[in-house]
Amino acid sequence: WTATPAVADPAGYSYQWQRCTLDGTYCQNIVGATNSTYTLVAADSGSRIRVEVTATNAWAPDGVAYSEQTDEVLQAPVNDTLPSISGPEAVAQELTADPGDWTSNPALTSGDYSYQWQTCDVTGTYCNDIVGADESTYELQPSDYEQYIRVKVTASNGVSPDADAFSALSGQIEGQPPVNDTLPTISGDLEVGETLTADPGTWT
Repeated sequence: WTATPAVADPAGYSYQWQRCTLDGTYCQNIVGATNSTYTLVAADSGSRIRVEVTATNAWAPDGVAYSEQTDEVLQAPVNDTLPSISGPEAVAQELTADPGDWTSNPALTSGDYSYQWQTCDVTGTYCNDIVGADESTYELQPSDYEQYIRVKVTASNGVSPDADAFSALSGQIEGQPPVNDTLPTISGDLEVGETLTADPGTWT
């Protein structure tokens, strides 16, 4: 600035941060944003930001100048509604994860979510990743019997940091009714008076 007398720094400068439309045609003051620094908030996502600086010395009128508008403000993912799981809670059945609802800029697509299924105790205090269970669906295994299951969803839109959210626990995983894999067989001589023996086959 050019001024006589010179503008006192910092006392001679005041600030007003403004939020602008993405096309840059309209800006409005951000209430309370009158310091030389400003921390971006969720309401700024998808907007551009500029600052109005007013310079004051002993003479009127005050001087006013505006910064260039920033590029669009981006936002890392923030979870709004927790993930959920659905499906029969029994061995050999398939559970499906819904990633929940998120706020982010750029917006998330289905490919921006990753999954990790976990087994937990009844309180959800102690949970362990299930090795290889990293898809949106998971087929319950015999080792999951009487365990509790949840899914961790990680959302990533290229803006740091990625964000994690966890579903509620499933109910206790039930067992599986017997399913025949190999049919029963009969052995023995097919003559009157001889004894036949049944082999039950193999079952899951």
